[in-house]
Amino acid sequence: MLTIGEFSSICRVITKTLRYYAEIRLILPEEINPENGYRYYFIKQLETMLFINRLKAYHFSL
Repeated sequence: MLTIGEFSSICRVITKTLRYYAEIRLILPEEINPENGYRYYFIKQLETMLFINRLKAYHFSL
């Protein structure tokens, strides 16, 4: 699993963007630690996030 910081670095988006995407239910973290609220993403979600980035590059709306 990747932390939100690691995931954001790989996908080249800021963590605020990932939190917003979770809020609109575009891409959700696979796990949120109930004790500290840390968000974790699986490596398999990279493909989805990179696809979202590609669509954004073509000016598709969220």
